[in-house]
Amino acid sequence: MVKSFIVFCFLFISFHAVAQDVLEIRLRDKETQNAVDGASIRYPRLKEGTISNKDGKAELSKKTGESILITHIGYDSLSVSASEISGKSSLVFYLKPRPNQIEEVSIQSFDLQKAILYVIDNFHKLYQNSPTERIGNLKETAYVDNELKRIVLTKFGWWSRNYIFSRYAEPKFKLFEVEYNKSVPFDIFVDQTAYNKESSEFLNVESIIKTLYFDNFLNKLYQHTPSLRTKSMSSDENRITVHFESDWSTVKTMRTKSTGTVVFDKKTKAIIDLVNEIEHMDNIKQMQFQNSNVRYTNQTLKSYSRHQFSKNQDDKYAIQSFQANSDAQLIYNHKTFNLVFENSFYILKESRKGNAGKGPFVDPKIALFRNIPQTTSIVSDLSSINLTDEEIKFIESGRPNLELTDSLRTNNNVPVE
Repeated sequence: MVKSFIVFCFLFISFHAVAQDVLEIRLRDKETQNAVDGASIRYPRLKEGTISNKDGKAELSKKTGESILITHIGYDSLSVSASEISGKSSLVFYLKPRPNQIEEVSIQSFDLQKAILYVIDNFHKLYQNSPTERIGNLKETAYVDNELKRIVLTKFGWWSRNYIFSRYAEPKFKLFEVEYNKSVPFDIFVDQTAYNKESSEFLNVESIIKTLYFDNFLNKLYQHTPSLRTKSMSSDENRITVHFESDWSTVKTMRTKSTGTVVFDKKTKAIIDLVNEIEHMDNIKQMQFQNSNVRYTNQTLKSYSRHQFSKNQDDKYAIQSFQANSDAQLIYNHKTFNLVFENSFYILKESRKGNAGKGPFVDPKIALFRNIPQTTSIVSDLSSINLTDEEIKFIESGRPNLELTDSLRTNNNVPVE
């Protein structure tokens, strides 16, 4: 996903939630012993949960008498009974990788594009489409030349009239709590807001709205990858997992190639998990800063997205988690900088609501740090996206330079490097 380059607020704001009795979980690959990230860890009856981070770590609020279900697109599901959890403060689980060999259904008999088109044509029947508020964690990190430069973690509310892209302009967004908000200078000219004020934002919610709307995402995947085909597949009692790839295709002047995995529910034929990794070629933009003659080049190299769904109270599929990452290069002043942006949105609670209620609302075109409300979280008792060890060290490495921040915000004569 292409992101706007952003000016930074060097504030460190942390609202500490009320201490909870939590269960610490670590996930490992049964064969390699490596950490398993991106796994869904939920109380299925309560429809609450969280997701494992890059270290395979997760935390859940303890719920007496509740079993846990652990699922991942690349591993067999694991059900953990309430008795196995009782009295424990930490647990380690080893997940068995799913086999890649073909089972039950042959590749020749499976038409992937036809299966995706069925989901598009039956979207209203399969997915949540009534007015709904989704409350969860929204997290963004940014890296420059493999060095962590920014982390924002918030409790966030997203109300929408339905889950259809044609109405995407109508959602309302609330910022309930800022857990972490820290950034350090990128040491790149786009840091300097005097020249990049209009397009420079800390976290622009609007930039991920179109990708969040799954019908829009599927339509683009179907239209822009005509050579989409099944590479391998596996099947169990409840779902079919298809690994896909495409040839290079051209949209306008840009060339892309997709690979990924899509999981179908056998009973409903709905897509319940979709990973799409895109290689970009010739996705190059020549840009110029406002109020200056400084030019730079932005080239997107790779992008990644993942949508995960689970059944809700209406017995329809609703978004459970969403990830969108982008690898890019920025070139100016004869220097090349490698940039990585990572975004995660995990739904902690979903409620049917006819309207968005009272604010304060977040303007999706304005950076989150400019929208911090006076009230604190109303959802602090729910589980949170967990920081990795690297992110914890970054947060604890010292307070940002507030004086430098103010200078960057107000100085209209920032020199060019």
